Amino acid sequence: MGFKTSGRLAARARLLYLVIPAITIVILLGIGALVSGNIADDAARRLSRQYAIEASANFRANMDTHMILMQQIARSTTISRWMANEDDSEAKAMAFNEIMGYAIYAPEIYLMLTIYESLQGWDFETDLTFEEFAPWGILAGGDVSAWFFNTRDAEKPFIINIQRTRPVDGDFELYIWSNHRVYYDGEFVGVVTVGSHFDKVFESVFGDFDVYYRRGYIIDRYGATRLDSAMTLYVLADGLPTFPEVPEALENPVLANAIELHMHMLVDGAFPIDAEVHDTLRLEYGNYTYASIAPIVGTDWSVVVLSSAPTVFDIRYMPMIYGGIAVLILSTLLGGLLVRRMILAPLLRLTQTAVASGQNGSKLYGLAREDEIGDLARNIDRAQETIKQREKLLKAVNRAAKVLLTANEDNTLDTLMEGMELIGTCLEVDRIQIWRNEEIDGELHFVMKYEWASEIGAQKVDINIGTKSAYSSRPGWLEMFKRGESINAPVSQLPPEDARFLGYHSIKSVVILPMFFDRDLFGFFRIDDYQHERTFSDDEMDITASAALMFTSVFNRNLQRELARTDALTSTRNRRYLVEGTEAQFAHSQQENTDFSVIMYDIDHFKNINDTYGHIVGDEVLKILAARSAKALKQGTELIRYGGEEFLVALPNVRYEDALNIAWRLQKTLESTPFTIGDLEIPVTASFGVAYKTAETATLTDLINLVDRAMYQAKIVGRNTVVGQDDM
Repeated sequence: MGFKTSGRLAARARLLYLVIPAITIVILLGIGALVSGNIADDAARRLSRQYAIEASANFRANMDTHMILMQQIARSTTISRWMANEDDSEAKAMAFNEIMGYAIYAPEIYLMLTIYESLQGWDFETDLTFEEFAPWGILAGGDVSAWFFNTRDAEKPFIINIQRTRPVDGDFELYIWSNHRVYYDGEFVGVVTVGSHFDKVFESVFGDFDVYYRRGYIIDRYGATRLDSAMTLYVLADGLPTFPEVPEALENPVLANAIELHMHMLVDGAFPIDAEVHDTLRLEYGNYTYASIAPIVGTDWSVVVLSSAPTVFDIRYMPMIYGGIAVLILSTLLGGLLVRRMILAPLLRLTQTAVASGQNGSKLYGLAREDEIGDLARNIDRAQETIKQREKLLKAVNRAAKVLLTANEDNTLDTLMEGMELIGTCLEVDRIQIWRNEEIDGELHFVMKYEWASEIGAQKVDINIGTKSAYSSRPGWLEMFKRGESINAPVSQLPPEDARFLGYHSIKSVVILPMFFDRDLFGFFRIDDYQHERTFSDDEMDITASAALMFTSVFNRNLQRELARTDALTSTRNRRYLVEGTEAQFAHSQQENTDFSVIMYDIDHFKNINDTYGHIVGDEVLKILAARSAKALKQGTELIRYGGEEFLVALPNVRYEDALNIAWRLQKTLESTPFTIGDLEIPVTASFGVAYKTAETATLTDLINLVDRAMYQAKIVGRNTVVGQDDM
């Protein structure tokens, strides 16, 4: 952004020019040039450091999606299990479905798995079907496949490399690859590879570099050049680029030594978050004046930026500074004092505070001035804030990713809340919600499942967990979300119907981002700002998209666990839940010495129903029985299908007498009304047993044996009744 070359400061300078002898101006302009050159030199030194920081942040931003995808896939038990047993077709199908759920979020990214045992590579594309899913071949030998074994043997679990793709129709493409080790049961089983097109990453990092005034390199831990803004260092042979040292480091020992010292900041093979940018160096030889080195956090790569004064000192500012310095030196004593007060002293102070603010965050001088110095100060301040905000956003994503990757069955809600709080605090918003799609009475609704709110958000209209709205009430939303489109705007700029719907909750700005699972829309991620009308920036939307991807992964894992514990016919819990969930509840009851009761019941003469009406009707009877039972039980009580027509109700913290009352209520519920299936009305009853934990019931199995005997006794005494443990 440029600055005005006229204003009150320029007008005063022109007035002083009128009283200065022309001959004196000619003589001393040369001195002014020298002074301004020093200022330009100082600006070049400081901004060289800023360019290095920005290039490092841009490269890291391109790699963030790599990191998230790699870590999600590398930590997936489903995927690693298949890589350990490549011929297992069922494991292969499960792995394929999970990976395609990730691949759809980043269609421009190249995704591949390479299995160690067979050395076969498997590619993934967004339109790939399971029938087309097959290995492309076996790794070639020699240097072409060195990346695979380098990944296996690396100090950290992943490496980055630059290499051509396999030839397609005789053509190659250059990619930047991230490779991550995959383990199963502690054994190395292969590598997940994520790639971005070289040109895309290059444009993001070095797109605005001018080789005559600024040059950038990305180097690895050995000082070898991996990326060059001039695109002159790659000599490709057999698909492998060469990586020479930075030429300027060969000419300037001070730069070579600085690079070597910089690499001492590596911790466990990667630069930590608090790794510092190396002090700007002055070069003695070559075409550039200064060099800065910045680490790329989380990798063992760094950015080296070389610059000279013309890249950072725009000619548009020269008349103001030349004029000010010339007037300072050439005017009379009064003119000199005025110019020094108006120009040189403020510029010097601005320069000093610019350096200090970049180091310790102190306030920049001149922000309140209404002249060119104020314009310059405000633009420097905005540039520094942009860099700081970008670093803040990147750190927030990394922290949220670390939190969500630890999510398990026991701490899912806590990690979701912590992850949403990190994103919400970083974006400075007041509420974050996760809404999930559910079909209710034959119509698709969106239902609020999770919510985080700031102090201000918590004071606004409360939206309860479970709040639901039909998509038909929001015309166009479902189609828009299915296309992957988002809402990002002040509420006042939305269509009137949407503005009324959201404005009712006092929201001023909103972001709604669709969330997908296995290519299907399953809900959306919503961010509310109650204080400001704003449109979220591209960086902020990237953060939101990354967060949605991470939350989707957590839901995916939870959904798989829920499906594994649910009976497919009746939608009740199954025997696996009994082992994993009820066992834990019983153990807790033993530890805390609390009540624990169980009810078991079995449909009377169920074989006659199957023989008379057929197994399809029998299945419908089981479904109706499960639905009636669930409705009669207290919300949150788990109904378990124990066997064919046997059901179990686990009642932690429930006394035996209360369990008997619950069993009698269930018995009356089933007996009271025949089961209607089509034109049939079938009377259905059940026999119930009730048991409770005593000092003799050491395990859940002991308790289930007791309740089974009680239920059997109910069958003996005539069915359609309840028999308790104390009645036997």
